[in-house]
Amino acid sequence: MTASFASALVGSDGNLTSSQHVASCDHTGTGSYMVNYDSDFSAVTGAQATVWGDGLTVGLNIFAENTCQVNIQDANGNPKDAGFSFFVPGTT
Repeated sequence: MTASFASALVGSDGNLTSSQHVASCDHTGTGSYMVNYDSDFSAVTGAQATVWGDGLTVGLNIFAENTCQVNIQDANGNPKDAGFSFFVPGTT
């Protein structure tokens, strides 16, 4: 096993501003994004996303060895589009 990571800066439209080991990001609906890494991780120790905007929260769901869903909401629980940074460490 080799230690690896995936990281990205993602715009509110899902476009990658900058990335390392992230193949794509799909904007699947208001406040919902699917981040796809360029290789499968055999073990993931966690994922982190930081949303750009006051009063917004972010939630993560790791779906597969190479995919993570990012969900962004306002203080009332309504989905909101916003840019974010993303990081996930793991092994390949």
